[in-house]
Amino acid sequence: MAGDALTTTRRTLLMEETLTSLLAKDVRGDPAIYTGRWAPTGAVRPYLLINYRTFATEQRFMRSGPMSFDVFTDGPSTWRAEQIRDEVVSRLDSEIISDEDHYYRFSELQDEGPAPTESNDVAHWNLVFNVRWFRQAFVRARMGDG
Repeated sequence: MAGDALTTTRRTLLMEETLTSLLAKDVRGDPAIYTGRWAPTGAVRPYLLINYRTFATEQRFMRSGPMSFDVFTDGPSTWRAEQIRDEVVSRLDSEIISDEDHYYRFSELQDEGPAPTESNDVAHWNLVFNVRWFRQAFVRARMGDG
């Protein structure tokens, strides 16, 4: 199975005990880290939602784009959301993660802050990293396996 940025990032974050202890459980009993445009209806807070957009670059072997992390907790305080934010940043800031086909290079945190919500009982914190992904086959051909 070919890897993708969202699944690989989710798997990486699921290995972080402190982060997963701060999140609610999903319907399967796993820490509530969702990928895609929306969390499931009725998702229990706190949860983390990860989205990624990629754009072509001048190099065929690389794509680049923003990866956003939206933390939703009970509000109005953002205290818990900021704890979750700290764990995400400590794991991904300036890091490289990989799957079967790609290397994903996370830049330093590009943007972050509280985001508006429709209700005072929900706090929303948004973080954005720029992520470049590289095809492993190209990197190995150019740099070797070492």
